Amino acid sequence: MMPRYEQSASQKILPGTPRSVMMQHILQTVERIAVSDLGVLISGEPSTGKEWLARMIHRCSGRSAGPFVRVDCASLPRRDLETKIFGSEVLTLSGIKVRTGALEEAKGGTIFFDQIAKLPAGTVAKIARMLEYQDFRRVGGYDENTPNVRVIASLHKNYGESSNARNFRTDLYYRITPVLLNLPPLRERPGDIPFFIEKFILEFPGSSQQWVKAITSAALYTCLAYDWPGNIRELKDAIRYATIMCAERYIQPGHLPAYLLRRDRKRGEALNTRGVLHGERLEKLMIEHALKTSTTTSEVASLLGMSLETLSSKLLEYELSPDPGNPLLGNMRGPQ
Repeated sequence: MMPRYEQSASQKILPGTPRSVMMQHILQTVERIAVSDLGVLISGEPSTGKEWLARMIHRCSGRSAGPFVRVDCASLPRRDLETKIFGSEVLTLSGIKVRTGALEEAKGGTIFFDQIAKLPAGTVAKIARMLEYQDFRRVGGYDENTPNVRVIASLHKNYGESSNARNFRTDLYYRITPVLLNLPPLRERPGDIPFFIEKFILEFPGSSQQWVKAITSAALYTCLAYDWPGNIRELKDAIRYATIMCAERYIQPGHLPAYLLRRDRKRGEALNTRGVLHGERLEKLMIEHALKTSTTTSEVASLLGMSLETLSSKLLEYELSPDPGNPLLGNMRGPQ
């Protein structure tokens, strides 16, 4: 089971989150801003976790008990877009028919404009005015309504580099985003790959009678050596495939999609050249992963492909300790 979140902001964030230095820095920023109502713009490549981060901000805020409403700006038909956001009032024979929009549905919570650069300029201007004056009208209505929401938006790529930035009104940018968070692609934070693999294995335990439990160090290295142009979604699909192909407890390299194996050696050499994760850093990451996903010393050694004696010396070398909450690992020697 994934860890449950406690009540404090830091405890809502820190357990069960990506572990790379980049993401920890971003999450520290999230801890600080979550308690305010500051608007946030999250930029990054597709499938880098922008909606996940928006939900994390909501979960850690004082509005966590309220709704989180996502508006998919890229898929809404233009003729219905403003009605979906602001709501509408239509005069009928029986009176005024009111249709609430996303702003009212998100009352007391957070509204998330996904791919906000896809909005038409006129709609952007209305949102900017709403943020500045804290009121809005439903489409076809005359009464002013006061929004009670926190606004978070996402934008593909970095704001300054995105081709959509030309369509993203600077007035909205300055009003909605005192805080700008840029999510780096997965290839720039390979330290997060083990976290996502563990998460996806829990989601897809396997289709055979033998549930998949973890990934071997060789298969993990294959994943670390790949640059994942499709980011988290591509990794998720690869692990889903592996759990289907795996008829044992541990995912081996041969269970992964074939294209990963074909590029393993080439990307592995590039990984070493870039100096992102190699040598001792890579070995330490693999040992940490094995300690987290195993329940006995023999399982840890088996996942890593090393003897118990070698494992014990590596724990001393990297100053690592088994999970103190796991009694089955209690007899493993760690730092003295």
